[in-house]
Amino acid sequence: MTQAADREYRLALRRTVTCGAAVRVLLLLLLLTLGRTLAEPYLMADDSAYEALAVRYLSFAERPIDPNALHLVGADAYLEPLWPCTVCLLAGLTGVAWALRLLNVLLSSLSVWVVAALAHEATGKATVGLRAARLMAYLPLSVCTALFPIKDIYLLLTVFVTLLLLVRLGNGKRVRASAWLCCIALTVGALYVRGAVVPFLTAYALCFALRRCCRAGRWLTALVLLLGGGLIAYLARDLILGELTAKLDAYGEYAYLDSNVSRLQMRSPGEIWKLPAAYLWATLQPIRLPLLSPSGATLWWDVLSLLNLSILPVAVANALYTVLKKEQPLLFWCGFILYASVITLSLGVFRHYLFLFPLEVLNAAICMERTRRQGGGILLLGSAGILLALALYSML
Repeated sequence: MTQAADREYRLALRRTVTCGAAVRVLLLLLLLTLGRTLAEPYLMADDSAYEALAVRYLSFAERPIDPNALHLVGADAYLEPLWPCTVCLLAGLTGVAWALRLLNVLLSSLSVWVVAALAHEATGKATVGLRAARLMAYLPLSVCTALFPIKDIYLLLTVFVTLLLLVRLGNGKRVRASAWLCCIALTVGALYVRGAVVPFLTAYALCFALRRCCRAGRWLTALVLLLGGGLIAYLARDLILGELTAKLDAYGEYAYLDSNVSRLQMRSPGEIWKLPAAYLWATLQPIRLPLLSPSGATLWWDVLSLLNLSILPVAVANALYTVLKKEQPLLFWCGFILYASVITLSLGVFRHYLFLFPLEVLNAAICMERTRRQGGGILLLGSAGILLALALYSML
């Protein structure tokens, strides 16, 4: 890329990130003002519980950061306490219970840049990076979820900052110490947000480091890394197994919440044949069926479910990319394994795999770049076919 082209790419990316942030801030203000005349500004029950916790903290706290008040309201008693404590502390520092929504807007806006940088790094193409940025900046799923006080945006940013640094490392580029420190801090935080993700990220870091050593012919270093990784896994086996067992117990109930999901949910290794359909279903979420009937959830959930029909071309492109040649095979398979693991446990609750949504965006951006000469006909045809199937199902 020439210097002029690089400058143009950076300006376009900055404009996309800025516009995406502006859209989020504007919609948040509308949600908290005019939106309150329609319904309470919550997506799910967890959102309401977090802000109720913040309100209680404000009533007990004698100063903005009050450890005693955190204990009194039970924020430090959660199994994964980082997010409840963050809810309370931000409320204490700002004086408003909804301050965490502003943090999510900021994190979501940062994720636009991170996913664009990952797409650019993985493919070497500025057009793919910009397409990924625009999808992340403007798709309703990315925009709307940032307006609510959920922890998944933080987890999303953590995972994709880690993947970005690993891909840069794998490409033989130097990564600043400050970037690694930021990544480590985010990952340590993720231990107290959704700890089961951290072993995956650790394993991926080992895989990328091993690949770089093998490419450079540093076999002794690769052997030391492999033995070190095995030793860490052995020493942390109880912690890892305990975390996985906790997630199995917590997520097991979700497999049968919805009859549509129960048909696709894998309940044993012998049902691995369901994985392609389960994967496609997950990439379409959240979409309610029947399409035009109320879901019984919150108004904003129904609005998001309807707006998310816009995800159809992205989901089709993502599915098509799974059978095409991969730009970064290690990156693809690392992401796919994590995605498959999560939907195997919890296909029925899209919030549990919302943090992996940028994988869909990344794959779709690469696929759209490859198919643009055909005018997107395959994507339009596939989207129309899925929409027709959803409509027919809704009429049954």
